[in-house]
Amino acid sequence: MIHLNVRKPKINPDRLHADLALALGPIFLGLSFSGDTLTLHLDGKATPDQQAQALQIAADHDPAGLTPAQEAARARDALPFFRLPIEALVTDAARLDPVTFQQEMARAFAYLRDLVVGQ
Repeated sequence: MIHLNVRKPKINPDRLHADLALALGPIFLGLSFSGDTLTLHLDGKATPDQQAQALQIAADHDPAGLTPAQEAARARDALPFFRLPIEALVTDAARLDPVTFQQEMARAFAYLRDLVVGQ
């Protein structure tokens, strides 16, 4: 087994794992991380080119990127009445207690922020 260490302070492990598995196939065995150190685990038969490819994928990794499953979960977790007509949205929002309203507004802003930055 080959272990490649990369300094990478922030990752989305699900997305990075999916990207590496797609690019490298069965040569990629998994990843682990501790603090700022990311370790890529490759089959002992990985060629130098495959090792370089794995390192490049890790270096290019955007921790804000989501897997399709993560995107679906985020959509499911979005503000429950987010897609209602404006009249229904106003009515439902008016029924919330102040703390719940603030929480739902924060979730809505986070959802909108992620849409704007392309996540």
